[in-house]
Amino acid sequence: MQEKIYTIQIWDAFNNANECPFCYIKKEVEKQYLKTVIDELVMDYHFHDRIVEYAFCTEHLNMFYKKSDKLGFATLLEKMIGLEIKNMHKINKFNISRDSIRKRKCYLCERIEKSIEKSIDSTISLWLENEKFHSLYKKNGTFCQPHFFDLINKGKKIKSFIKKKKFLIITYETHNERIDLIEKNLKEYIKKFDFNYKNEDIKIDKEILIESINIVKND
Repeated sequence: MQEKIYTIQIWDAFNNANECPFCYIKKEVEKQYLKTVIDELVMDYHFHDRIVEYAFCTEHLNMFYKKSDKLGFATLLEKMIGLEIKNMHKINKFNISRDSIRKRKCYLCERIEKSIEKSIDSTISLWLENEKFHSLYKKNGTFCQPHFFDLINKGKKIKSFIKKKKFLIITYETHNERIDLIEKNLKEYIKKFDFNYKNEDIKIDKEILIESINIVKND
């Protein structure tokens, strides 16, 4: 059942051709986790025990703040502030340094990273098992650089040498062709601001900036 959910998610992400499929999945998973934490886990005492081992990054705290459920967020903050007070009481006040702060991973970041890793594994499995997916993969296989390299590193573990070679070549060539096209369109877009080309009909949409961001972003 879990595999089927991931498969549906992958088809949906690759049909959304405006950005890296895994960035698309990341945003969808992030929305689900944000809602789950505020709507359900914030009142779960077992969750409070787990929070001792985790924290929340600034980005996700800001996302919580922008949501409408301020009571749920306030309840979560109350628990976290209480933990910080307990930690302060444990610190030797005569030997305080930055090292006294225990590093904790963001609860959401860790879960999102695991979901993306699972999505990449499932994408490769889907490519190996379903030839109908090949055309969609080739058509919309444009990735941000971090997810491209994650995909390549996972692809290197494919057991069949022939299938591994084919997957890596298609992934690299498809991604590279797309980057070349984006660069070409970006150059054309820049021309629109050059006085020498003011009379030319350059039909490059400003969406090229979004496409370029989706390639170079590093989050």
